[in-house]
Amino acid sequence: MLKGTETRYKMLFPVITSKVWRAVTYYTKFFLLGVWMLSSFLIVPLMCRKPGHYKNKLVFCTYSEVITKIIGVRWTLMGKENIITNGGSVVVMNHQSILDVIGTKPLIQEKAVTNWVSKKEVWYMVPLATVFWLCGAIFIDRSHKKETLKKMNRLSEAIIKDKKRILIFPEGTRGDGNKFLPFKKGAFHIAISAQAPIQPVIMGKYKFLDHKNYRFDSGKH
Repeated sequence: MLKGTETRYKMLFPVITSKVWRAVTYYTKFFLLGVWMLSSFLIVPLMCRKPGHYKNKLVFCTYSEVITKIIGVRWTLMGKENIITNGGSVVVMNHQSILDVIGTKPLIQEKAVTNWVSKKEVWYMVPLATVFWLCGAIFIDRSHKKETLKKMNRLSEAIIKDKKRILIFPEGTRGDGNKFLPFKKGAFHIAISAQAPIQPVIMGKYKFLDHKNYRFDSGKH
């Protein structure tokens, strides 16, 4: 009886240890992401001189590279030949996680994106929201339709006059990466108003990330 119990314990111990370590890694990496977001105020002085300037976006990309290396995720941009860079466009991308913010780095570096639209709720993360604003992000409050409509009209004008390439998450909320959620109309209204092309970008499912099983591995995406 004791030998059987000991054998089962020996068999279960590696499994339990593996699950505990996986959970520790999962929470540690998200904790580090939180620290990274809160610490983003450190780069604000480097960006205050020219709010919205492209160089501010490069500063943000460099800062993003730090957390990318810490959490062990590498980003790959496929289909560079399809990037629209000779005029304005509306860039639409699916949304899965806060990691999408870091995942836009290659798009910014390739100038596929010049500005992006964020929900006003991002301002609850004041340091990161400040960085976003200095990078030229446009904050939308969907509960105020008139104000949102005015901002959408200004975005259309910016696409026409300044050849801006605006990134929008048309789903409006996070999905699980398995399928697209219903799209909101805003991105398409802007594209029609500006008579601008729509640049689709697909962020593949994060296979290294599994919230249900508390798994956050290193990986290439």
